[in-house]
This record gives sequence, C-alpha cells and structure tokens, in this order.
Amino acid sequence: MKHFIALLMIGLTCACNGQDSSKTSSTAMDKDLPAVAFSQVHVPSKSALWFDNILDQKWKKPTDPRQVSKYIRTIFQDKTGSFWLGTNSDGVVKMRGNEFEYFSLERGLSGSTVRAIWEDSNQAMWFATNNGITKYIKHSYTRFSANLGPAYDEIWSMKVDRKGIFWLGTAGGVLKFDGTKFTKFELPLAKSTVQPLVSRNLVWSIMEDQDGAIWFGTDGSGAYKYDGNTIQHIGKEEGLASDRVTNIVQDRKGAIWFASEDAGVTNYSHGKYTRIGVEQGLCHSSIWSIYEDRTGNLWFTSLGGGVSKYNGTSFTNYKETKGVTKNHVQSILEDANGNIWLGFSGGLFRLDNGVIVNIRRMEGC
Repeated sequence: MKHFIALLMIGLTCACNGQDSSKTSSTAMDKDLPAVAFSQVHVPSKSALWFDNILDQKWKKPTDPRQVSKYIRTIFQDKTGSFWLGTNSDGVVKMRGNEFEYFSLERGLSGSTVRAIWEDSNQAMWFATNNGITKYIKHSYTRFSANLGPAYDEIWSMKVDRKGIFWLGTAGGVLKFDGTKFTKFELPLAKSTVQPLVSRNLVWSIMEDQDGAIWFGTDGSGAYKYDGNTIQHIGKEEGLASDRVTNIVQDRKGAIWFASEDAGVTNYSHGKYTRIGVEQGLCHSSIWSIYEDRTGNLWFTSLGGGVSKYNGTSFTNYKETKGVTKNHVQSILEDANGNIWLGFSGGLFRLDNGVIVNIRRMEGC
C-alpha cells in the first residue's frame, strides 16, 4: 500500500514545548441555520479521504440510500438514551427510536468528519472533528480552533480526564484544552523504522488508566505513557507487536491492551508483553479499536475481518455475511440495555443473537 498522504502532514508542526494558543471560537444558533438533508453534506478532509480509500479497496458497491451513513466512526449514547453517531463525511447523526437527525456544517458543526463524542455534566455534547471541536447545547453550536494550523485542527482522538481537561490527538500531535486555551503537549521523538500511514505526529488514541496516567497511541511511533511527571515511550523494542498503535485500553483487571494497524494486539500485564494475532484466534491482523463490555469480555474491531469477542480464554468472531460491507468495523458500543452496536464501512449494525444485523434509517433502534 502506498502511503501517499503521509507527506501532507509533515512540516505542519512548529513552535516550542508548552506553547499556548488562545482559543478561537464562534457560535451559531441552530434555529438561524437551514436544515439540510443528509445527502447534502459530504466535505471530507484529506485524511478522511485516505481512510475512505483504505476501506474502499476492491469494494465498489454503491451506498444504499437507506443507510445511516457510509462510515460510522464513533457511537455514543447520552444520558437520555439517545445515540449520537460520528461519521466520516456526514457530520453527526442523532438517533432516537426511528428518528434520525443530521447535524451538518450548515447547521453549525466545525467539520464533517466526527471521530469522538463526549457529553458533559450539563448535557452539552462535544464533537471532535476534522476541523476543531464543536460544543452543542440547546440548539447552539460553539466552535473551537487551536489556531495552530490545519494539522492541529484535524482531531483523531479525544479524552476528557478526571480533572476535566481535554486531551486531543491530532494530525500535528497532542493538544490540551481547558475550555479557555489550547496548549501543545510535546511527545519526544522516538526511533522507528515503520512508515506512518498518515503522519508520525498523528495520535490515533488517548486513554487514561486507573492511576490517572495518560496513554497515547501513534501512527508509527508506538505508544507513550505520561504519569504527570515523565513521559515513557513503548515501542516494538519494548515488546509491542507494532509501532502503529490504533487504540489503547485498560481492562478491569488492570491489563493494558494495544491495538495495531498491521500486527494484531498486544497485552501488557504483570510486566510482560504478549502478542496476540490471527494464530490465537483473532479475526484479523488489522485492529482498529478495543472495547470492554459490562461482563468483562473484550471486543476487537478490525479492518476486514469483522469483530472478535474475547472472554479471557477464547475468541468468538462475527462477520456481516450479506455482502453489505467488507467487514471493516470502525466503532463499537454496548448500550444501556446490553446491546452491541457496530459502526461499519457500509452503515450501522447491531449484534442480535449472534448475528450482525443492518440497522437502516427506516428501522432505527
């Protein structure tokens, strides 16, 4: 695979450690903006186009207009039970029962690609997009930009820590946002021979562990752990399966799991790294996300192999079998009722009695 997008992001990062940038924000009211149909919003970023190209390889099946969106990048359920779906090119979709509401650039979103969603204590919704952050509450949108160049507005991951600080993984590196200003958080340059898919500065995943340490998964530079004082680098030399770390999760037993784009997953427990791949039963070597459900099962979504469930002993693999997708699974969520929802390249799906079922706009939840 030729990684032709990588050069686009290199050289966009500058300035010294700890540089602050006053927030750039703007506000719009939903009622003042025209409603738009979901088919009208398609303004993907260059990085989103790269991701589309990866998912579309050898798959020319046209998109079913009944699908919620072509790519469901993240799934979130709010305190009222509504679902919020971040898409690769259609902004945000709010789903409640059979009702679907689309939030677009025209309505006030800062970007059409939405990769992370969070709800605060005031029931405001926060969306990490390919063009900064959008806060939405009571039909009002407030858009925030780091004002540090396009790479730093291209947000790939977002984590709000226990202190209420936003950690943002961007194409330019890591940012901290306290609601007032953005601050660059520099990760030390790591030695790696792995070619990044987009940019070595890109941070795919951010996780806060049980002790409050912040972990970062990068595109070609392995993983980093920040304990509040020091930054530790973890790469292939330390035991990871790959330096392309797409997701990091800590399970309820305290083990750290690293997903990789090209070499399965790595488990770190009791000071030991263990690599797990297709030989052990994993559905695919390209793993995009890891999710722990309420019973302690771990789920691994893949780019091409569907999804794996691991009960601590063995794997159970699930695939979409009707030809609607190529089994690229980008997101996963267990809802308040214990249902497993999956965001595919091809639409929204749910696991019903061991079968992956397509949920379309005419049907809902």
